Amino acid sequence: MITPYLLDGSFYNKKKPILQLKVLSELVSHDKLSKSQFQKFFNQHHYKEVSESFDNLRKKKFIEEAGTKIGRGEPEKFYRITEEGLEALFDRNITPEKFWFLITFYCWNSVSSVRSGLIDKFYRSFVKKYTKYSSGFGSIANIDQINDMCINWLNNNSHTDIGSKIIETLASYPLLTIDDLSSKLKCSKTLVKKELDNISMSEGGDGYLFPLDEYDTEFSTYGRYLGMLQHCMVIYRTKASNKTFFYELSLVGIIMYLTLVRHRGPPEKLISACNRIGYSYRNRVLPLIFGKWSTLRKNLGPIAAYNFEILLNKEARNKSISLSVVMGGINEFYASMKSITSYNIEQMKRIYNEGEEVIFNIMKENIIKPEKTMDIEKKLQEVSLLSSYNDIARLQRDLETMNKQYFGRDNFVEALCNAFSEEIAFLYYFNLFDDSSFSRFLANPYFFSSSKYLLHYQVKESHKGKRPRSYRSLIKQTSIDTFTRRKLIQIMKETDEIHAWFSTWVDDIYKFQNDVSDTILRLEF
Repeated sequence: MITPYLLDGSFYNKKKPILQLKVLSELVSHDKLSKSQFQKFFNQHHYKEVSESFDNLRKKKFIEEAGTKIGRGEPEKFYRITEEGLEALFDRNITPEKFWFLITFYCWNSVSSVRSGLIDKFYRSFVKKYTKYSSGFGSIANIDQINDMCINWLNNNSHTDIGSKIIETLASYPLLTIDDLSSKLKCSKTLVKKELDNISMSEGGDGYLFPLDEYDTEFSTYGRYLGMLQHCMVIYRTKASNKTFFYELSLVGIIMYLTLVRHRGPPEKLISACNRIGYSYRNRVLPLIFGKWSTLRKNLGPIAAYNFEILLNKEARNKSISLSVVMGGINEFYASMKSITSYNIEQMKRIYNEGEEVIFNIMKENIIKPEKTMDIEKKLQEVSLLSSYNDIARLQRDLETMNKQYFGRDNFVEALCNAFSEEIAFLYYFNLFDDSSFSRFLANPYFFSSSKYLLHYQVKESHKGKRPRSYRSLIKQTSIDTFTRRKLIQIMKETDEIHAWFSTWVDDIYKFQNDVSDTILRLEF
């Protein structure tokens, strides 16, 4: 299966097939073309080479037959471009303007409606080849704000609050209706609906998500942003047949749930909580972590769950990211990740601005009907929101006036959480790369009651099949500081997707660090 982390490269290696690219570009602008029609447009090319290019493209499944026309002599065959053919046009030289033109006219000339998710697939393919650092493109370094929101919410809500119970219930049972939640919680639908309005952007909830203070200070602006994150904990989905709302936790909601568990009891509860999410949400949220949960549990044991400490605890995270790479930490890795993310956000702004101009010009000329560009405009709205996510005033205006036909609030929450997931996966796996991370587990007061259990597990895993003279001598033989790194390497050997994702990040960080060094060396004094 092709995933965002295992995308194919260009369809050519060295010599650029100019004529084949011309054929694909021309087919985007037409619903179909024959070889002879194309040759009339580009009469500098002989029919034989045109025919060979069409045949080669068809073998690669970049074009397909689109009917014939009976006339004198041989029937005239027509061809149309395929999804794979359009994707092949997204080479490294394509501009954002050309990208938006290509997919817009592809949608216009498609015989049937473009299938759901195709625009997003095209966008990912383009971004991977267009950007200087493709890792984390469209992601947001925002875990501190999510932690602050969780702590604020916990401080303002008792542990018996209905909101906590809703989050705990949805952790085990995703996609419940209000009737289902009311039945499981044994409380009225009115109470459930009222609390859902506070933790989701549910239809009919409070539309004014960011209460404006009389004086727009930095504190109040940040407070309004945390208020927005609070409304992102639960996401709703609908079925077109009966317009029933089905609720489940978003990524923000899952972080909230794990924070609840962490603050309530011993660390052993965190293991069962992560197992619950890994089972209920494995195909929905954090595919690089919960989608691989069985592999993580097999290799890491309890550390698979305890490693979430770097995501749930700001103090623990600051300790992990404060140590330099040369000292066994991940400081430069994390700093580079945040810098690359910031750089990519600026790239997103350019992509959005050029896309908006393309769509505006096309609509102004009445070339394409609005329904043909609906999915493209939805993608543009997503790019716009993510490229300015920290502009609270703009977010407020966009969410209050959002055209639900294109990009409703539920789409916004999902897009925002997808953007959060890259930083979360980065911290989770790069913390395992940290040589000293396991030692910090044993020293962390929260894990004190489990420290002997953790150490016993690590020793047992490191010496399978061996019978030491004593438990104490076995501990002495064990290299604690390299345990999680060795296990990370084993996980990457067993999972191609994690290996590809991790390797791409390492390559981009190396490239970024070289660019920083080159910039410094060019300074003149």
